[in-house]
Amino acid sequence: MAKALNPSMNYYEKLVKKINQSMDAHPRSAMVMDMSNFEIIAKSTDFKSLCKKLPNSCKDGGRFVVFQKPSQNVTWIL
Repeated sequence: MAKALNPSMNYYEKLVKKINQSMDAHPRSAMVMDMSNFEIIAKSTDFKSLCKKLPNSCKDGGRFVVFQKPSQNVTWIL
C-alpha cells in the first residue's frame, strides 16, 4: 500500500516527493506525471520514445511534468 502524503506539505513539496519516489523506483527512465494527481502516465528509456507512449488524452492538453534522472550522482532542480 502506498504511503499517504503529509497533509501539511504544500503542492510543490508533494510534487517533488512524488517525483523523487518515481525516480528511485525507475532510476534510468524518462517519465510523464500528471500534475493534478501525481500519477505516472508514461514511462520509457528516453524522451524520444516517451512521446510515442503518451496516451491521446495527454496530447489534447493538460498539466504534465516530464522528467528523467540520468545518473544517481546528479542533483536535479525542478
